[in-house]
Amino acid sequence: MNKILLLASATLGFAALSSANLVVNGDFSLTVPNVGFGNGWTGTLNDGAGGWRATGGNPDGTYIINSNGSTSSNPSLAQDITGLVVGATYVVSGDYARGNIGGGTDKDFGVTIDGNTWEYTVPSSDTDFAHFSEHFVATSSSVTLLLEAERHGDHDARVDNISLELESVPEPATMAVLGLGALALRRRKKA
Repeated sequence: MNKILLLASATLGFAALSSANLVVNGDFSLTVPNVGFGNGWTGTLNDGAGGWRATGGNPDGTYIINSNGSTSSNPSLAQDITGLVVGATYVVSGDYARGNIGGGTDKDFGVTIDGNTWEYTVPSSDTDFAHFSEHFVATSSSVTLLLEAERHGDHDARVDNISLELESVPEPATMAVLGLGALALRRRKKA
């Protein structure tokens, strides 16, 4: 009976995590510096034409990833995220549009997390947001989410509604092994 209760409570705990967005300030309702750390994000190489804006998002706040056409490195916005379950499947998603210069054919907007990189063409409008949604299996309990612009050309990106959520837990057999391991630890402590 205890084994079933332990397994059920572990499963319910993972289910509760599935609705939680692990990204801090993914809606950009709080100020984020162009360069440096603030309110969950670290900006790198972003100039005055880029950075945080209180309006222009989808809706409200947004962040424009822009380095004035630098070809030597890509402007970026990053966040370190902890609390992932190794082996679980997650979905990273968000909205993106043109920042200042967009509409090219190059895939200038990129999303990188846990060894996976996806690239997208920046839309030609700064108000018509496109949506990205990608799945990955966590290989570590902590990851860095990296958003980059100007990856192949001079097209910056406006981002909003960035989220990282648990999609599914490891297979039931894996959950059973975890539950039996916890039960064995409990019995060992009693002995």
